[in-house]
Amino acid sequence: MTYRKDDVEFHRLGYGYDSVPAVNVKVRGLVDDALIRRVAGDFGYDADLVLEWWHDVADRDDDGWAFQSACEQGWEYLQDIAREIWNDPRLRVYSEGRSGGWAYVDGIDSDDVAGWDAIALGRWSRFAKIARQVADGVPYGMVWLILDNVYESEHEATLPKLLA
Repeated sequence: MTYRKDDVEFHRLGYGYDSVPAVNVKVRGLVDDALIRRVAGDFGYDADLVLEWWHDVADRDDDGWAFQSACEQGWEYLQDIAREIWNDPRLRVYSEGRSGGWAYVDGIDSDDVAGWDAIALGRWSRFAKIARQVADGVPYGMVWLILDNVYESEHEATLPKLLA
């Protein structure tokens, strides 16, 4: 599928400002048993034990630290990716919207998307695709953070050592 200028989404910055190209990065996935099993397996844990443990301690993340941390890691990654795509270390990626669910890149020529050439559109397309993948990976990141920071410390003596 070819990415076209019509595929570029826009989001208004604040009230009364012009809209800018932006990517909807709202987290859509949920943490469920299948995801917990997948992450556990990816890191060499016994999925049944992890799932049993998870259901016993599911309320430990009541302050949302895993969600916040996974999102923060995603924003940092997007910052690096944008600078790499546009080859400009001065670019900044910001979140916008009530829940911060839109990503936009400050420092690119966003005033005239209709005038973008194939290179500019290709850069935006690449950024938009990666930004969406990062948002879709937040639930996986949450599970990984909880396993890495809570499960491992509680089960350090009984966990098999993973190969380095």
